[in-house]
Amino acid sequence: MKNQLLFSELLASKLCHDFAGIVGAVDSCAELLSSADVNIKDSALQLLSINARKLVSRLKFYRYAYGNIDSLENISINEIQTLSNECLDLVSQQIILQLRSNLHHTILDKLVGKIIICLIIIAFEHIIKNGRINCQLSIINDKLSIIAQAIGGYQKIDQQKANILLGNENWNNLNIHNCHEYYTYYLHQQTQCELSITQSTKMIQYSVQTTLERK
Repeated sequence: MKNQLLFSELLASKLCHDFAGIVGAVDSCAELLSSADVNIKDSALQLLSINARKLVSRLKFYRYAYGNIDSLENISINEIQTLSNECLDLVSQQIILQLRSNLHHTILDKLVGKIIICLIIIAFEHIIKNGRINCQLSIINDKLSIIAQAIGGYQKIDQQKANILLGNENWNNLNIHNCHEYYTYYLHQQTQCELSITQSTKMIQYSVQTTLERK
């Protein structure tokens, strides 16, 4: 129970940290709306609209990543693409996200959607700018295969985070910087996924196989 409480506290702290910047931007723009300068007011209104949309996208993104599974709906590949681009602000950082699938349907089981989003978050951490995230969905030996690749940018695996994802770390090393990896690991455990990590000079690849059926 103590570890579960700490995990909840750290994950909540991480979310507050990730939302702080965009909430602050919305608050600043709202304050400028009372300006007597028409130009400032118009600029503030425009920025408020942009940042409000980003805030909504980020809320939807994290709600799907960390929200209770019973409160979620099945998600489409296109929705994951859109939410990821908007929440992680990939375009402005010149990071390309490519989601490919040879599945017959584009609507995914919500647990599969959570796994994909969690892997995208992990892959994103490896890229500072001008990189690419490739995510491929396919059926291999009657199992759903999910491959997430981080290409370009900072290509070095954090060994502790890799060990957490592979189940080789205990709760003693839990902190705000790796709580997402612990969450992803236990999500994989819940869905009986098989996870592997490989690295080359230009790419880090996270591969997941699960018996979950798409819906």
